[in-house]
Amino acid sequence: MDELHEKEFEQLFEETQAMIFNLGMRLFRNREDDALDFAQDVYLQAYRNLHKFEGRSKASTWLYSLAMNLGLNRIKKEKRLKSVSQEPEFFEAELQAPDENQPDRAVENLLHQAELEKTMQRELQELPELYRLPLVLHYYEHMPYRDISEKLGMAEGTLKSYIYRAKVMLRDRLRKYDLSEEME
Repeated sequence: MDELHEKEFEQLFEETQAMIFNLGMRLFRNREDDALDFAQDVYLQAYRNLHKFEGRSKASTWLYSLAMNLGLNRIKKEKRLKSVSQEPEFFEAELQAPDENQPDRAVENLLHQAELEKTMQRELQELPELYRLPLVLHYYEHMPYRDISEKLGMAEGTLKSYIYRAKVMLRDRLRKYDLSEEME
């Protein structure tokens, strides 16, 4: 690789390292060591395959696609479940604006939200991979159904069914904590 390409690769690394590391954290259950290993593998693969980049998209888009494929392949191979680092759309609960007259209530609401998210994350990790992986790809990675069905090799209707079942399972699991009212 000539010096010009090496500088471009260094720039790509600088611009995307946080994105790739965060993807690794979501894919590998917030295990920092696994996320770092994943990121290292992504950049090694990218460096080896830079000659295949045709420039039809941004280099960061190409790198993200390469990372997603590498991560999904690793998950399939190792039978790991994806990790999440943020609350998905279907459980977003709006925080109430703090009322100056009731500061205790605002703090209580914030603590309750944090507990709800932690509980939801824990229960999401317990779902069978068959249901959890499509759910995470759709809500956390914001992938369209068509792309997920291609990546996982399943019909789009089946995929939608798995996502629906995963949401039902998760809702039912959260009911034991008497938190389901927050989700409805």
